[in-house]
Amino acid sequence: MTSRISGVVVFSYFPHNHYDNFLVPLCVGRYKAKFGFPFVICARENKKAAILSGVAQRLQNDIVTEVATGIGEVKKISFFRLCNIINTGESKL
Repeated sequence: MTSRISGVVVFSYFPHNHYDNFLVPLCVGRYKAKFGFPFVICARENKKAAILSGVAQRLQNDIVTEVATGIGEVKKISFFRLCNIINTGESKL
């Protein structure tokens, strides 16, 4: 499940508490302001704590590093989606 906060997709694979409801949009907003594109991470490979720390950690990257990291995350997400399509025969796009 996903939700949109200020045009940014935030993955909701875990229940949010008040701290997360404040922290996630704040970090994601800072990320988008710095790099000009939304934060992307493969949620299937990361638990809640890793996703939250990943935003803060990746804010330290320069633009070249972050573009490469973001592309890598998109590739992982695409791989899992393609596997799902192949395994189930259904496209949920």
